[in-house]
Amino acid sequence: MIASLRGRIIYKDAGSVIIECAGVGYRVYVTADFLASYAVDDEALMFTCFSVREDGCSLFGFSDMADKELFERVIGVSGIGPKLGMSILSFMGRSGLINAVATSDAKSIAKTPGIGAKTAQKLIIELQDKIAKDVFESLGAGVPAGSGSAMSQSMNDAVAALTALGYSQTEALSAVRSVEGAAELDTDELLSLALKRI
Repeated sequence: MIASLRGRIIYKDAGSVIIECAGVGYRVYVTADFLASYAVDDEALMFTCFSVREDGCSLFGFSDMADKELFERVIGVSGIGPKLGMSILSFMGRSGLINAVATSDAKSIAKTPGIGAKTAQKLIIELQDKIAKDVFESLGAGVPAGSGSAMSQSMNDAVAALTALGYSQTEALSAVRSVEGAAELDTDELLSLALKRI
C-alpha cells in the first residue's frame, strides 16, 4: 500500500497531479486546496489513500494526515465513493465539512455537486458517530448535538441572530468562533464583530 509520496509535481489538471518520485510518475487525485498550494516543478509531500475498485486503482493525496483521515471517514459512509468524497472535501474544505457535521448543516453539504439532501443528511448522521468530540473541538467546530457544548450563552445567541439574518448555521458558527474572546463578550458586541468576519 502506498501511504505517502514525496517528489516533484510535473503536471496538474483540474483535479489531479502527476508527482515524480525516483523517476516514476504517479497520478494522484487531490483537493482544490492542494492544487492551489503547489505549482508545476514544486517539491511536495503528500499522504495518500490507495483505492482499489472494480474499474481500476486510484491514488488520492492530501497535504496532511488530518485531511486523509477525514477523507477515509467520509468514504466509509455507504453510498459515497472516493471521487465523491474528494469532491466534498474540495468543495467544503476540512473545517467547513466538520463545522457542517457538528451543526447538522445538511444544506451546506448538499450544495456539493453530486450530493443530494438525503445523502448529506446520511453523511452527517454517520460522521457524528465516527468523529470524536475532541476532533470537533480542536477544529473550532463546537460539538454535535447531545455531546455537550463549549459555547457560551452569548455565542449561542449570536449564532441564532446570524441564522435569522439568513446565514447558514456553518457560516454563523465559524464567524462567531473566529472572534477573539467570544465567550466573554455580550451578544450585541459579539454579533457586530462576527458580521465583519462573514
